[in-house]
Amino acid sequence: MPGLESPVGGIAITEVEGRAVVLAGDGPGLRIWDLAAQEPIGAPLTGHIGKIERVVTATVGGRAIALTGGYPDPNDPRRATTLVWDLARGEQIGEPLTGYLESVTEVAGTPAAVTRRSDGTVPFGHRIHLWDLTPTAR
Repeated sequence: MPGLESPVGGIAITEVEGRAVVLAGDGPGLRIWDLAAQEPIGAPLTGHIGKIERVVTATVGGRAIALTGGYPDPNDPRRATTLVWDLARGEQIGEPLTGYLESVTEVAGTPAAVTRRSDGTVPFGHRIHLWDLTPTAR
């Protein structure tokens, strides 16, 4: 897609308000393109300090959302963050989630994000966090 300024850190395809869109992590920004027109939609969504490395989409409470994960400092994985975006409004939802984005799933009918975070106690030791993505929780 035209307009990328750095190597893509993650990519996803979803539907927003009836339009198929492609999402791509472009450095610290999330770019959105209209798939049919092959044109960017608005300016990149920004909020990450470092490069976006993961992009995941879901529909929660009838709205299309994206989750982006990355490390502000690649030498310190304990500072990984995940941001949640309302794609129709083009804005971040709530505060950043702590940890590196692994997946989006459903637990007992509730949409949830799964992140992991190094706990610093042993090499490759990680804590797993489960985040409620329902609109009332965000």
